[in-house]
Amino acid sequence: MLPENTMALVEWSIASEPGDEFGGLLREVFGPEHSMRLVKAANSDQILSELANSGNIDSTVYRFGDPHKTISDSLERWVPRLKQETATAAIHSLTSQRFSLVKPQDLEWPLGFNDLGWGAPAALWVAGNADALSHAQKSVAIVGSRTATSYGQWVTHEFVSGLSEQGFCIVSGGAYGIDAIAHQAAIAMHSPTIAIMAGGVDRLYPSGNQDLLGQIAENWAVISELPPGSSPTKWRFLQRNRLIAAMSQATLVVEAGWRSGSINTANHASSLGRPVGAVPGAVTSPASAGCHRLIRENTASLVTSIPDVIDLIFGPGYLLDIPEPSTLGPLEKRAFDALANQWRTLERIASTAGLTQGEAKLALTSLELDSLVEASFQGWRRRGSNL
Repeated sequence: MLPENTMALVEWSIASEPGDEFGGLLREVFGPEHSMRLVKAANSDQILSELANSGNIDSTVYRFGDPHKTISDSLERWVPRLKQETATAAIHSLTSQRFSLVKPQDLEWPLGFNDLGWGAPAALWVAGNADALSHAQKSVAIVGSRTATSYGQWVTHEFVSGLSEQGFCIVSGGAYGIDAIAHQAAIAMHSPTIAIMAGGVDRLYPSGNQDLLGQIAENWAVISELPPGSSPTKWRFLQRNRLIAAMSQATLVVEAGWRSGSINTANHASSLGRPVGAVPGAVTSPASAGCHRLIRENTASLVTSIPDVIDLIFGPGYLLDIPEPSTLGPLEKRAFDALANQWRTLERIASTAGLTQGEAKLALTSLELDSLVEASFQGWRRRGSNL
């Protein structure tokens, strides 16, 4: 048997649709366990009475209007979904360790989701390694058109490569086009990447990206707020976008049509106070019309380089204090160029620089003496890499 708290959160993920704020209010006021007991009792008067006794009627009326209607409508939506077979299947997916559940009180919980308030997920279903969610503390969401142009593909690779070298996790939605390219580029860089689904983590969508999503789950994490078996719907895609925006420190839109789901993600990020960047394209390109719209409406800042993205997150000039070499020998130059602002092994540095491991170690030792690099049990990185 699952602990009562875990069971209640499983049932909440089954009963409520993503972004259901009244469910979030009940969980906040009464806790997951008691609030679910109230739902199962399906007694509107009891819920109203307990809300009144808790002093939360005013906030309920302010946000939702008529509390009687809010409660009765919510119960009408929630109760039919709490079928025993649905809960049994969800529980089995956990007890069989096919998937895991991350709860708001867990260390792996992405803290950015707390900014969603009552609209935060009840819990997260994870395919893969739940520990990978810790990388969300330093992450950038990259989103864009499902029909990426060659320009969009190239730009995405460039930004993901640069952000990966700065130690950022790449968050996206696993869709065709820019999403998939962003995930693929992160995998190629051996950098963390997280995909957020609009359906259950056992219903990887789109089907054409199942191999890619499987690879992400094998190395990092594919997540959803919906239980296994849930189908992706238009509403769920729009709500999924709020998670992409909330999880990340910034959102970067590479390509987007005039009406695009990426615009929705950017708007979510903006409403949460997260910085948004948009990459400009040719003024004649429909694929960049949405990016130009975001820039023109001041929803996004124009972004053309990695320093632009870093400035969005940390403020202008953040990278200026990172030391750069002046006069170095050829081995030192090659080793320094192969370094990044995240730890790299000697083997990887040597391979990237085209040096033997002996040559790379000599060069790195020289760079360390010049205070340009630092070493630890994790490997080597540029000194001042505090991003």
